[in-house]
Amino acid sequence: MPGLPPSATPLVSRYTYRLHARAALLEGILAGILVTQDVVARKTLEADQFQIMLLTMAPSASMLLALVLARRFADVEQRKVFLWAGVLGRLSLLGMAMVFGPWPFLGILLVGAVVQTVVIPAQNAVYQANYKPEIRGRLFGRAQVYGGVATAAAALGAGVWLDHDPAAYRWLYPIAGAAGFASAMVFGRIRLRRSASLPAAAAGPGAAGSPGPSAAPPPARAPSPLWRLLFEDAPFRRFETAMFVYGLGFMCMMPVFARLFVDELNMDYSDASLAKGVVFSAVPVVALSFAGRMHDRLGLERVATRAYVVLAVFAAGMAVVRTPAQVVAGFALFGLGMAGVNIAWSMGPIKYAPPGEAARYMGVHVALVGIRALIGHPLGASVAAASGSSRPTFAMAAGFFSLATVLMMRAERLAAAAPSGIRPAAGAAR
Repeated sequence: MPGLPPSATPLVSRYTYRLHARAALLEGILAGILVTQDVVARKTLEADQFQIMLLTMAPSASMLLALVLARRFADVEQRKVFLWAGVLGRLSLLGMAMVFGPWPFLGILLVGAVVQTVVIPAQNAVYQANYKPEIRGRLFGRAQVYGGVATAAAALGAGVWLDHDPAAYRWLYPIAGAAGFASAMVFGRIRLRRSASLPAAAAGPGAAGSPGPSAAPPPARAPSPLWRLLFEDAPFRRFETAMFVYGLGFMCMMPVFARLFVDELNMDYSDASLAKGVVFSAVPVVALSFAGRMHDRLGLERVATRAYVVLAVFAAGMAVVRTPAQVVAGFALFGLGMAGVNIAWSMGPIKYAPPGEAARYMGVHVALVGIRALIGHPLGASVAAASGSSRPTFAMAAGFFSLATVLMMRAERLAAAAPSGIRPAAGAAR
């Protein structure tokens, strides 16, 4: 795995990046094989619209558990978190070898989705502790490029195999589970830089922003309940509001892609994999590094704003596509927009969180994904079912993305207008 110039990157960041990139590559294999799971459910297992909705909603809705799991696992050793996540959430895919219907298919994927709510906060704790803030976005984006390449290759291979044998998911999904388990094991090897994960006041005498040897330490502040972060930290709340509206647009599209692909355009697995896996992953291979640099140079909110505009154009295009080739071309825009969202979604809680509190902020961030999933997925599926077409749902998504653009522009403007260094209590130590 290629390294980074020693003169440009601190030792801990270089060490973390190397393991992060390896894990991202393995994670890409998992994602590439699973990317057409809704198409498999509809085309091979003959799942109905309700089952497709549950399948696409389950990974996001299960993130509501983050509010409970983030605290329960906050003090568990990182290596153990990733070990159990790999066993329960990834190796469970070995059970797909015995699945022949949509309900068991959905059940196994739900287990992995629930476990992922523990993995995401643990990963973000690593990013906050080990990556220097001024290069965090660039290193994160560069590592994700490896995941994008692996996703594209795995999706293409899986699509060809499924066209040859529609029951091949019974062998492909266990392969994906093994790759996902290996990814978790690599991530578990990363040691947190403890001094970076502690608040400044707890880092010891002489630490930046901490009291000197003769100063008495400030009284410890009891951690506030996770939901209070939204009330205490106005910049974080404005960011999450814009992300929530964007998420409604994203979520309402998810249960209708299979309807568009299978029922309306009669796409085969190779076409679906080319769009959802290859193009959707290949574009971020180029765009993620650029988006990471844009994050470091222009800021979080501007990256998100530009991404939302691209997504609005994509959703509007999906409302009028007529051929598989048009879908594939449209997914290039989807990948471009999601490259920016990937950076903003992953880096947002880290930006607003005080040192050592990335997992708490990510807990709220992830739980909000679950709430909007409970709204967006049924909304998108209901509109498609009532109209008999996926097209009105895509038009609605374009409206959500446009509104999210306006809200994120407002969040950026208010953040720029705020007096420097002034933050509410929840974010005062950032």
